Amino acid sequence: MRVEINITNERRFFTKVILSVYLLWIPAFVSVGFYASTLPSQNLETIVDRNIPFVPELIWIYMGCYVLPLLSILLVIDWHRFNSMLLSFTIANLTAFIVYLVFPVTFQKPELGRSVAEQFLSIHYRMPTSASNNFPSMHVTFVWLYYFMCCGQRLNKMGDALMLVLIVLITLSTLFVKIHLVADVAAGILLALITFAFAKYLYPHMVDSQTEASVAFGQIVRKMITGVLMFVTFLVLIMGLGRRV
Repeated sequence: MRVEINITNERRFFTKVILSVYLLWIPAFVSVGFYASTLPSQNLETIVDRNIPFVPELIWIYMGCYVLPLLSILLVIDWHRFNSMLLSFTIANLTAFIVYLVFPVTFQKPELGRSVAEQFLSIHYRMPTSASNNFPSMHVTFVWLYYFMCCGQRLNKMGDALMLVLIVLITLSTLFVKIHLVADVAAGILLALITFAFAKYLYPHMVDSQTEASVAFGQIVRKMITGVLMFVTFLVLIMGLGRRV
């Protein structure tokens, strides 16, 4: 009974953590995208991208990325792995933000009709992040990080296989709704693989392995907060100087 209460408390704690991460990440991602959309961009569209059909109805599968973080809260048993995922999430974002500012990528979006899916998609197309925060695709990076974290935890082998199918469908949907290019998707998957492996290596050196995951989370935050704040300050200065020029 005591173990179950501890698990419940930990799940409640990390639910608050992931909601807080959402609140911090959204304005940061949008701000970088808004600035990057004002910079000269590159077009990495290939003949493969041009031959992928436009299927706007897949936007509903694409939106599954925003549900996965909340779903993962129900699937996690090893909260230290959750911490490791958050560490990789942070590293991936900091890396992507630099690339978005140094090498913004954009491409021509298709003309939209009047269906519900296309009208919903038009909202996404009009966002500055859609115009510049493309390479690498953080949408793809996120879903693969969630999969790496959840695989082998609460679900059985069949559940893990079904989740993998969902991750692959979400990844492919980014191409069929013309939000990302093949290069964006490939870079997004590679970024997830590298940052998750790096975070898995780094995590034991940052926390006391014998402590509770919630306490370990605090240890990570304290060790990273200075570096992250310096990085954010650097980005703000770069964007501010860029606007003056």
